[in-house]
Amino acid sequence: MVNVTKANFVQASEDVLKHLKTASYIAIDLEMSGISLPGQKRPPKDDTPEQRYQRLKKIPELYSIIQVGVSLFHKNHNYDSQRQPQEHGSDTNNIDGSEEARERAPEPEYIARPYNFYVFPPSSRQARDVTLSPAAVQFLNGHGMEFGTWIKDGVGYLNTQQANDLIAKIEAKLISEEQQQGHNANGTDTMNTTAAAPTPEKNNHQS
Repeated sequence: MVNVTKANFVQASEDVLKHLKTASYIAIDLEMSGISLPGQKRPPKDDTPEQRYQRLKKIPELYSIIQVGVSLFHKNHNYDSQRQPQEHGSDTNNIDGSEEARERAPEPEYIARPYNFYVFPPSSRQARDVTLSPAAVQFLNGHGMEFGTWIKDGVGYLNTQQANDLIAKIEAKLISEEQQQGHNANGTDTMNTTAAAPTPEKNNHQS
């Protein structure tokens, strides 16, 4: 398990992207500051998908994500090779039939690479308040949740609209800086041209 915070976010993200391309499948899980609304009952079993969505979407609108778990699973090629003797009915004594070999743990079918991202909303005017459910806090605390790490070292995040606004702001700033640099360069060229212009000689010939 790789715990990801602000300190190792870039390195861990690069590692995830590196192995994501070859993963057989991935699993994603969230730990939240609450998973049910006060006084809310379980959705009826005969709810349509639209009705259930409308009921449950209020939960992530109120509570915050604390951790994002991402696990990448890769096929273990050694798993197939260890099954071949058994599939062909071979005697284990003829193929490494020692007691040590028999006690050796079998190869797993898949190799898991789990990453646990601590995420905490940035301190900005657009950030919403963090709401904690007492039941969720007790559950997470009993299962080793590091709340201090979450608050102090959690990776900041934005919603889609905030991200688009930030990207537009950065792009506008870069364009403004490029235009300013171009203006300064043109001004310097003009000054150099003026300074290098030859002074016309006086005509001493009298008519």
